[in-house]
Amino acid sequence: MKSFIYILLCFICLKVNGQVREIDSLKRLLKTLNKDTESVKTLNNYAWLIKQNNIDSAILFSSEALDLAKKLNWQKGIGNSSRKLGVFHWLEGNFPKALEYYFIALKINETQNDKEGIFATCQNIAIIYNDLREYKKALNYYTKSLALAEEMKDKNRIGLTLGNLGGLYHSIKDVTKSLEFYERALKIEEELGNKQEIAREIGNIGNVYSTLNNYPRALEYIFKAVKMFEELNDHWSVAVNYGNIGIIYAKMKKYKEAETYIKKALDFSIKMKALDFTASYEQSLSDLYTESKQTALAFEHYKKYISARDTIFNEANLKKETRSEISFDFEKKQAIAKAEQEKKDALAAEAFKQQKQQRNYFIGGFVLMLTLAFFILRGYRQKQKANLALEEKNKLIEEKQKEILDSIHYAKRIQNALLPSEKYIERNLDELRKEG
Repeated sequence: MKSFIYILLCFICLKVNGQVREIDSLKRLLKTLNKDTESVKTLNNYAWLIKQNNIDSAILFSSEALDLAKKLNWQKGIGNSSRKLGVFHWLEGNFPKALEYYFIALKINETQNDKEGIFATCQNIAIIYNDLREYKKALNYYTKSLALAEEMKDKNRIGLTLGNLGGLYHSIKDVTKSLEFYERALKIEEELGNKQEIAREIGNIGNVYSTLNNYPRALEYIFKAVKMFEELNDHWSVAVNYGNIGIIYAKMKKYKEAETYIKKALDFSIKMKALDFTASYEQSLSDLYTESKQTALAFEHYKKYISARDTIFNEANLKKETRSEISFDFEKKQAIAKAEQEKKDALAAEAFKQQKQQRNYFIGGFVLMLTLAFFILRGYRQKQKANLALEEKNKLIEEKQKEILDSIHYAKRIQNALLPSEKYIERNLDELRKEG
């Protein structure tokens, strides 16, 4: 049973309903192209509108858009054109080619930090991995895009991703989580009034009830979804839900009703060249004819199923898919390593600059210190020299003073030696008094 997963082609200006009036308008516009960025947008819009009726032409138009974007060196145009081509090749069942274009788009989106583009491309890569039953890889890309949607606070993208996660958990038979995510998505879409997404989630919830073997409830939801898709003129979604209705009728052993609805879905898938859906419905018809004892028809459709399946999952394709992812991962790692090296170089340059500044400050301080020390030393020496001179002068003065004092003392001694003593004079005076 197919849970219809929304394939996001982000931010085209025209609604994707394939309306004849819009197509005719674009056809007229194509004749007046000026080979500029608007021409790239127009080519991609036209390709998207005609994809349901002519996938090959859609690929040609978007390829022309991609070539023009490259000539203009318009990176966003290259990313958008590559993502659209990824969708078209996915519809053809050419998963390796689809992944190749998606990884080209993702690389450009990440280089430009285009969050909207990153979200859209991660969603589409996850869808491919889900189809390839690489559920861990699918969960990784869905988780990344959900975090981005929550960061942007974009309810439309949150609802979309919750719905796709419901489809992933349905694929791995975790019906509890699947129903939880579908119902969360439906609640958001009803708040936003998105009829297309409301119909999609209603159909997906019907598929969960089918897995739970609650067939009446399942048919109730899916027929409701079909009616809404018919009102929206979405033939692709109608066909997918026809296939799901047929599978439910087969489980209920209502083989005639089952054959009718599965064939409707198969015819549309073949017309669309949607190889993945074609393989699924061929297998469903083979199982149906086996159950109803129509052996020849069962074998015929089984061979068609094997052929379609092998075309999708052949070894060469898987190798190409692996190479696309390895190439992307390697280039991404190189970009990360380059960014880290540039960061290290910047840090090293800043550290060297700081070291150089510190060295200059140290040298300047050291020179200043030496200059100051020189002047201090010179002043000290001059002071020391002045002190020595003063000491010499004082010494000379002291010597002169000593010489003078010595001369005085010497003269005094001579004087004392020549003059009579006081006692001698006094004795002589006394004798004179007596004689008188």
